[in-house]
Amino acid sequence: MTPNPTPAEIEEALLEILRENRPGNQVRGCSSHLEVYDHEIQNRILSPLLQARGEAGLVGTLDDLGHDTPFTAAWNRAIRGGSRDWDCRSLALPFVRTAIRPVPDLFEKVFADRYDEIDDALLRHLPDILAGPGFRTPATGSGLRSWVDSGHVWFRFDGMDPSLCEQDGSPLRDPPTLPAYADLIKEEAARYTGLMSFHGSDVSYEEGQKAWSAWRDAAAGAP
Repeated sequence: MTPNPTPAEIEEALLEILRENRPGNQVRGCSSHLEVYDHEIQNRILSPLLQARGEAGLVGTLDDLGHDTPFTAAWNRAIRGGSRDWDCRSLALPFVRTAIRPVPDLFEKVFADRYDEIDDALLRHLPDILAGPGFRTPATGSGLRSWVDSGHVWFRFDGMDPSLCEQDGSPLRDPPTLPAYADLIKEEAARYTGLMSFHGSDVSYEEGQKAWSAWRDAAAGAP
């Protein structure tokens, strides 16, 4: 894959994927055929493309200010040529979902294995997205959820480089500062143990749940 493929070149690679992966085909770990598309597009188009652009200096690593989103980690691995097989759950998903967003009753069609409109939307939109700045509005997905506060992080494209941002396109804000573990512990030693390891061998399920609730309540500013 070259750093600057034309939309026609992306389309040809996509056509090959669609021909070889008709609904009904299964890939280990994929729970729907749409996830098969995520997997194949990631491994056969997106990862090679990002690696080529990274080596050419056209794209750089992302800094999500400590939100630690799976998308950030997957993107940074891809441009270094170190993509993992199941990075597709984070990296390919927002690209693919943006391409097929116009399909009406999308998930009804996915569950019924009616992929004609989905295939058509992929062919019409994904080549332009991957060959250039095809995103016109911020996009998000499960891989762009902040590990710190569970809120979504969004991204938009400036040229070929994505910029992580808030939903309205404004610069991304730092995640909230969570209280230190010690500040959340008052008198129950079991909660301290639970905070360090919610499922530790010496922590009962009930203790672990109490510890988790205490941590979440304090992080949210609850009394």
